[in-house]
Amino acid sequence: LLEETLAIKQDSLMEVFWNATWASDELRGFFNQSPGAADPIDPGLHALDGLIGAGRALAARPPPAALPNLERHLASLAASRAGGRLLRALARGRVALGQANVLLDGLDGERLCPRGRASPRARRLRTLLDGYYRTEIQTHLAALDRQRRRLEGALDALVRVTGDDPALAAWRAHYLGPAGQAAGLARALRRHTDRWQDLMGACGLMPGGEKTGTDTY
Repeated sequence: LLEETLAIKQDSLMEVFWNATWASDELRGFFNQSPGAADPIDPGLHALDGLIGAGRALAARPPPAALPNLERHLASLAASRAGGRLLRALARGRVALGQANVLLDGLDGERLCPRGRASPRARRLRTLLDGYYRTEIQTHLAALDRQRRRLEGALDALVRVTGDDPALAAWRAHYLGPAGQAAGLARALRRHTDRWQDLMGACGLMPGGEKTGTDTY
């Protein structure tokens, strides 16, 4: 009877692990998107790595003599909302870039650069590009992308341990799939970059594209 009970317990270990990860209050809290403090994401990513290692140990045959200590990793997740903050930032970045693209698309290139010469307004836009956009916006988006890649890799690794299900797959696809928020942000950023290059390049205000003459950059 004890051997049968042990076999049943061992066979159900991964179901228990699923409930301790994807179905846990701690992971839901980590991905909570309610506004809050800007928690660093590194502790949460380290905790996910710890859960992945624990899951691999549980899936081994024979299983470990003692269950891995999950409480420390779960406590780290429970203490942070950094995962949700990152997902919210990806969505907000996509929306903000889309709005900026509408503004850039509304600029008249001929009026901005009459006869291919940079107007004062074009020069102000170039100053904006060199200052605020490159020093702040690009830095922010690059940091978001690095964090997104690390989070996506951790979630993929955890799914390889636990297995997937339709609801989980749909949630991941909404944020990290080919048609998700992160992919939408990447498309908006490419469009944004191309539009800047079109506008500034026509005025000779892109690096390497300067034109000769007193009215050029």
